[in-house]
Amino acid sequence: MADNPQPKSTPIYQALSRASLFMGGDREMVLGVILVFGSIVMIGATVQPIASLISAAVIMFSVWGLRLAAKADPRMRHKYFRSIKYKAVYRAHSRPYREGR
Repeated sequence: MADNPQPKSTPIYQALSRASLFMGGDREMVLGVILVFGSIVMIGATVQPIASLISAAVIMFSVWGLRLAAKADPRMRHKYFRSIKYKAVYRAHSRPYREGR
């Protein structure tokens, strides 16, 4: 048993620890933006053509912003929602005895 000084290594597969991104941004947020504003593009094309142009521009800028956010931190959405959930527990005060306003 003591003949092998190397510890046993277990490979960590990259596909299991990689963030799930779509078009460079968070998958759920990008698909949500495309779903909402894509439906406005389809409906707006029959009602008012300017609505479809504005919605297409919103899709492009939203995906661009989500790509920048994912480049900074791929799990930013999860951290933000967790901070909202724990906001009442962990107050943003420097001292525990500080009074709220």
